Amino acid sequence: MVELLDNLIGKLNTKTKNKMGEETLIDFLKNKKTAKKGLCDKLSFDHKMPLIGLVIDLELSEDDVAIIESLLEGTSALDVEIVVLADTNLDSFSFPHVHHVPYSQQSREHLMKASDMMVALPHNDIDEWLLNGVVPITHLREGISNYDPNQEVGNSFVYGDVEDTDQWKIFAALVRALETYKFPYDWKSIVGTGLKSVQDR
Repeated sequence: MVELLDNLIGKLNTKTKNKMGEETLIDFLKNKKTAKKGLCDKLSFDHKMPLIGLVIDLELSEDDVAIIESLLEGTSALDVEIVVLADTNLDSFSFPHVHHVPYSQQSREHLMKASDMMVALPHNDIDEWLLNGVVPITHLREGISNYDPNQEVGNSFVYGDVEDTDQWKIFAALVRALETYKFPYDWKSIVGTGLKSVQDR
């Protein structure tokens, strides 16, 4: 009888923890939605569209600039809004759907809290993004797992090795992310996996 009660209590505790975890993630996503609407209202664009962030806090090589310019030009055909946080290479961001914000620590925090996804450069801190509920579009790196829609596992959309990167590979990974974003349950799962992947280390 004691063993039976222990088993029942154990199952109840597990269900409670799972429910609490789910409620915590739901609250987290509600706060993120509020942060996104606030930033979108401030920059005067539609908060219902996917918000993509790009943080440039180091000088870029000519090759990196060319890749970013081509990528941003390509995304003009998509229904997205992009916020670029940078103090350099400002001429590279002059597209109607791209909003430039001068770099500051406060703006960085606001962008991470609001962005649905962000395109990673090699120097970006991905863990910081995951903890803010951002889904990375990134090259292969430690702590990253490419999302597999069949297995419903993964915390990012990976475009390959950093040494073999071009705008087309990044664009393809971004399109995969945008297609997945249309399914709220799948997207919530990816965000939750990202949070857990950092917290469990």
